Amino acid sequence: MVALAGFGVVFAVTTAPSIHAWNGRGSVSVLTFNQSVRLPGVTLRAGTYEFRLADPITNQSLVVVRDGSEPYEVRFLGITASVVRPEGLPEGRLVTFGEAPAGSVVPIFAWYPSGERIGHRFIYSPTER
Repeated sequence: MVALAGFGVVFAVTTAPSIHAWNGRGSVSVLTFNQSVRLPGVTLRAGTYEFRLADPITNQSLVVVRDGSEPYEVRFLGITASVVRPEGLPEGRLVTFGEAPAGSVVPIFAWYPSGERIGHRFIYSPTER
């Protein structure tokens, strides 16, 4: 895992302050990326996306990512693994990135909902690494 250090261009990724919670469990984060990023099986173009738990009451592992424009389109739906938020990761930083060769699309390693100590690590196939 690489926590943004060394990704000068990616460092410019911003997070919108629009974050909501359901029943104290699960969160919604609206994230805006200034360049393409990758999730397992999909590339997200620069733009705004909504990250949320698909069912925050019964399944804390299933994450859905929707396009931020109306009508909303699902761009990713997948099982994630729990991961502890890295020490020192600023509260406003809601994602961390993995490594990628120069000129490649950077993968999102994990999503950390605002205020949560436990995040969601995306599971990539061996061919996607």
